[in-house]
Amino acid sequence: MIYRKLSGYKKQVSALGIGTWKMKGHRKDAVNAIKYAIDHGINFIDTAEMYETEDIVAEAIKDYNRDDIFIATKIWPDHFHYDDVINACNESLARLKTDHIDLYQLHWPNHSIDIEETMSAMEKLKDDGKIDLIGVSNFNAIECQEASYAMKRYAISTNQLKYNVLSKEIEFDGTYDYCMRHDMSIIAYSPLNKGLLFNDRKTLKFLEEISIKYGAMPAQIALAWLLYHNNVMAIPKSINIEHLQENINAVDIKLKAEDYLGISKLI
Repeated sequence: MIYRKLSGYKKQVSALGIGTWKMKGHRKDAVNAIKYAIDHGINFIDTAEMYETEDIVAEAIKDYNRDDIFIATKIWPDHFHYDDVINACNESLARLKTDHIDLYQLHWPNHSIDIEETMSAMEKLKDDGKIDLIGVSNFNAIECQEASYAMKRYAISTNQLKYNVLSKEIEFDGTYDYCMRHDMSIIAYSPLNKGLLFNDRKTLKFLEEISIKYGAMPAQIALAWLLYHNNVMAIPKSINIEHLQENINAVDIKLKAEDYLGISKLI
């Protein structure tokens, strides 16, 4: 497993995490998948109050040392007023059955609520030891800047964004560069484009050609391309143990520069 250093955090976090979006209706398989991931080097679990999977995460990790697990969850934009932020965090803590959240993220921007009010509450949660890191999700460069300027004592550590070989919008709108300049790690969700990666014949053919060189699967090459970036982490979701193992094996693939650049040119 590859581990990353997040800004403002002392512990190492696995570059490959496990996402839990849409795991709600598959409780037993979801718990088993999370346990399998942890047993094979993944310590990063991503959830959100909107996913309604925080209790599943709690069940999956109950027999592990909490200090060895990195839990990231998100607060829904409807809860961005100061008191709502505090209450939402407390409710997430209760569902997760933990005394702290490693990474607490704003799920989407909400321009109808003053970002200074929201970030003030996030800083209060950090002051109180309820969260370790502050993150955002689906924030573009301007929104990241506004959120950062609204903070007085801390910095934003991560930005969770849709990013994969077919979805590179963040490279063109300035968001990727902003994160790089401000030491924000990018957490790539939908790293396999929700399976649509395999519907694009041109991209699939290109990945298949590269995968033969590495004795790998096209999906593994797509993950390896993301992890080639030193500031990017990926959170594929799978309750299929075979697919999960394939994802885990992708971290061992070290792309050559020419293959990375070839994939980077795909649009």
